[in-house]
Amino acid sequence: MRQSEKGNASEGFWPMTEKHKCFHAINLILLLLFSGCIDRTENIQPTPNPTATPAFDFGDGGLLSNQPCGPPCFWDIEPGQTTEAEASQILEKLGVLDDCLFFYLPDTHEGVETNTWSCPGNFGIGLRKDLEVVTSVNFTLQKPIELQKIIEKYGSPDYVWVFDTGFVDAPSASATIYFSKLRMQFLLPDLEAAYYYIWATTLISNVVYKDNQSMRAELVQWSDSIMTWKGYGNYP
Repeated sequence: MRQSEKGNASEGFWPMTEKHKCFHAINLILLLLFSGCIDRTENIQPTPNPTATPAFDFGDGGLLSNQPCGPPCFWDIEPGQTTEAEASQILEKLGVLDDCLFFYLPDTHEGVETNTWSCPGNFGIGLRKDLEVVTSVNFTLQKPIELQKIIEKYGSPDYVWVFDTGFVDAPSASATIYFSKLRMQFLLPDLEAAYYYIWATTLISNVVYKDNQSMRAELVQWSDSIMTWKGYGNYP
């Protein structure tokens, strides 16, 4: 296994390893702080916000339903094909553009400056600044799907990348499954183990679509630790 930081926000990745640990630590601290305040605030009712915009309900994002399009297309946005202007129009039509946060990332990925949209409903869009084209789409399924259902529809994955996310005295591992021909990948949840066991019933929540260049570059970058899919079972 290889301990490393995996990608960046512009490529549709969630933070991993050290950043991932910090994220969980912050959540735990906030939970403890909130728990300590329950007795003092239990009679306080939140004030409704009538102007709050509901999150975009995108269902399964077309992953199994193919509605309105299937992988690697998310609601008519396809990495490598959809331009920034077209994506903007789609988000506006869906009624979420004004609620999406737009970030310019001064750091470059492979020498290319990137931008990203982070939108309500837990989905994001990566953009290549020079070409003004979508490079990635990531989204979190509102209802997780078992891996076997995805394999039944699309066939077996091509590759698996397992990486260490824990410590010597508290091992944990996470994994990413690649369907390279569909430019589709799934980030699997952490397991408290020094290896990763993939079951037919492993739940898929985090989905990433990429353009051809980004997918190829990632497979090359981690080629020394990415393994060929060998079916359900243990991946060291």
